[in-house]
Amino acid sequence: MENVKAYLYDASGKDEEVDLKDVEVRSLGPKQLLWVNVSERDEKLLNAVTKHLGAKNVPCKSVLDVSGRPEVERFEDFFRFCVDSVVADEGQSPKKVMVDFIVGKNYVVTIHSGGIRYLDEFRELDKGESQLGELDAESFVATLLDLNIVTYFDALEEIECEVDELDELVLKQDVETDRFLEKMVGLRRDTSRLRKWLMPQREVYYSLSRADFQQVSESDSSEHYQMLGQHFETAVDDGNFMVLDRDR
Repeated sequence: MENVKAYLYDASGKDEEVDLKDVEVRSLGPKQLLWVNVSERDEKLLNAVTKHLGAKNVPCKSVLDVSGRPEVERFEDFFRFCVDSVVADEGQSPKKVMVDFIVGKNYVVTIHSGGIRYLDEFRELDKGESQLGELDAESFVATLLDLNIVTYFDALEEIECEVDELDELVLKQDVETDRFLEKMVGLRRDTSRLRKWLMPQREVYYSLSRADFQQVSESDSSEHYQMLGQHFETAVDDGNFMVLDRDR
């Protein structure tokens, strides 16, 4: 299927990209994990993927809706949630991209529009033999969510670099006042936007780390989610997102 990439991680063998139709999910062993990355929000495509995985009653409309808030939904054989990732290109304002996750036994599905850099980089780093097959699906998801948080720090770092460059221009008297103020207002707006995007995700990270979240609590990943929740709170509360509010 176009815009669908499937990767089979096998702790006792070799990790490899596979054709999804050649993988029987129910036959996967305890040390095997299937990651399906769908880079298009298309209903027919999503239905085909979830049908092959045996995931029933997937709320396709919720998954395809990019205007909603980050949320977690639990079902009999899987759970799904969405978070907002950040794309920050040099010299441009950060952009928000929603990423949906469907998590079942031995499989993880990620759905988004276009490329997500940290997902691509994660795959590139872990090509070949690895221990990812040792992870259960919930632990694998915790790893990806941690990388998602990092996208906010990366975006903030990009903004800080632009602020430092402006400072240098001011010291050299090489920038007009109006231009400086316009740029600073834009950077402060970008910083505020990052925090606004991050805050609503607290409910997702909190829900996943709760002791009564059965799919996580009964797996080997509960400690990972406790640490993930702490990482998220650090991102929100350590003051980094107020960096542009200091006097300059």
